[in-house]
Amino acid sequence: MMKMTSGKMVWFLLCVGMISSGLGGVAAGAEERETIRIGLLGTFQVRMGVEMQGNDMRDGALLALEQARNSDKFRGRSFELVVANDRGDPQQAVLQAKRLIEVEKVAAILGPSNSSCALAVAPVVSAARIPMITLATHPALTEPVQRYIFRGNMSDRDLGKIMVDYVMIMLGGGGEKVAILHEDTPYGQAGMEVVSERMRRHGAKPVAIVSYPSGKTDYSEQMKQLKQSGAKIILVYGTMVDAQVLMQWIVGSNLGARVVASSGWESYHLLATVPMGLDGVVVAGYAHLLPDQIVYLGPPRIVLSPIAHGHYQVVTGDIDADQFPTWAAFYKDFRSRYRRNPDLIAGYTYSNLLCLLEAMARVNFDLNRIVEGLEATQNFPTVFEHFLNYHDQNHDGMRYINFSTYREGRVEMAAKDKSLDATKIRERGFILEANGFRGEISPMPPNAAAFFVLHMGFGYPLFMKEIREMGLYGGFRSDYEFHGMKYAFSGTLTRGEEKIMVVKMAYRSPELAIATLDLEASKEALGDKTKVERRPEEMRNADQGISYAGGEWSAYRRQGSTLVFAKGYVSLEDLLAVVDAAF
Repeated sequence: MMKMTSGKMVWFLLCVGMISSGLGGVAAGAEERETIRIGLLGTFQVRMGVEMQGNDMRDGALLALEQARNSDKFRGRSFELVVANDRGDPQQAVLQAKRLIEVEKVAAILGPSNSSCALAVAPVVSAARIPMITLATHPALTEPVQRYIFRGNMSDRDLGKIMVDYVMIMLGGGGEKVAILHEDTPYGQAGMEVVSERMRRHGAKPVAIVSYPSGKTDYSEQMKQLKQSGAKIILVYGTMVDAQVLMQWIVGSNLGARVVASSGWESYHLLATVPMGLDGVVVAGYAHLLPDQIVYLGPPRIVLSPIAHGHYQVVTGDIDADQFPTWAAFYKDFRSRYRRNPDLIAGYTYSNLLCLLEAMARVNFDLNRIVEGLEATQNFPTVFEHFLNYHDQNHDGMRYINFSTYREGRVEMAAKDKSLDATKIRERGFILEANGFRGEISPMPPNAAAFFVLHMGFGYPLFMKEIREMGLYGGFRSDYEFHGMKYAFSGTLTRGEEKIMVVKMAYRSPELAIATLDLEASKEALGDKTKVERRPEEMRNADQGISYAGGEWSAYRRQGSTLVFAKGYVSLEDLLAVVDAAF
């Protein structure tokens, strides 16, 4: 394996679709097409005993190019992957980005994954008009939208909100003392601000906000502050570099607090450190998909897993290839090619490079129109069974996340701890059909339904209120009721490759149903935060709402005390037909 030296750049060449004699091939003597160069900017080193993620980014990208070589869509095209080491240093990241653009003449850049580096590089690629798909999460990278900056995962603006809602909804954190422990970097600071604001929206306030410097070994002062606060839940916003040391301090200080960490701790590299402190830590991410970490869930249970079907699903037996087929295939290919396990960032890089190549093909490989091709991306499949969606109103590709728990050297779905025995829910699912769409609608916990509608983008702005009057969520109730909601269902209908997500909520009264709707929200109120496209069909009132954003329609309708929400990259006619059929 090629070793990356400090600041040195190496490149890899994969010719995609070599000369062929078949139809659609490149005939001998035909004009040779110029090789398209793609830059990859990552961190290649070991810090605090933890291997950084540059190698996984590189190898995920190379695997994507190997797959592209076998695709007729890219026949006759060749690509070079030019790899640069930012060393986790913003100044070095700028130097390497300029080299990629000015010397290596790359058409696009994938990375960095470090927020400080990405923030430093953003003005460079924007000035050069070179699109960049970053895997960093700082909100400012896409707020406001920057034409040449795309994010191939989730913004901290979304992730921080979901972390807080997970604590308040799924863990019943509304009655607990919650503290925030954050890295003193732009990444940690931004996460802290989002988490603090989201707690305020829940009517709560952190008992302590404590920052820590990365790369240290003594966190006694931070532990003293946390101990004095009496926190029972600690929300950590930081990177995996300090995870082991921080958790040794937290455990050794006898804080007696549960830890929920941001996606910065989402890495299989941390599995070896579980016996040294990470046992029981909940992490926002897809860590439960780590290889060889099969978890038996027992009898049918409803778990927090939008994976595959975009809704809470009934899971039985083992989490395995049958339930996560795309990840299983990627894992097998990666293991076969590199003889080691892929970290999750390899999956992000693999998915986003294929998405970039699709965007280039969409504009007939006109390198001046790559942004146009990316903004036309709709429901591009990733190895996580979720989709990438870009449009001119939002350059954040992914909106969904799961939660996992490190436990005894294994990883399991965190929501397993708070999942519901499916046999205890009185309602049963049903088959829904309309306009050729068909799918099963399954029962789900009412508070989970509210969580789902708030975080899966139903409406732009959201149809549902985010207010204290919704009941502070409050965790699971013995009767499975929430804010006057008697029961709820969710599911996904398909017609070929088209999908429509549906959530149905039945309340105790029409007044309670109406009270959950945000009837005052409007695109105009968003001001200059985003580019706004308004369609004449858009509206919202106590009986019906319609919203459009980036090719996706969302709608709701109310009949008496029942609300039905739906969304999808389909025609408005099809969407409304499904909504009507759900009653």
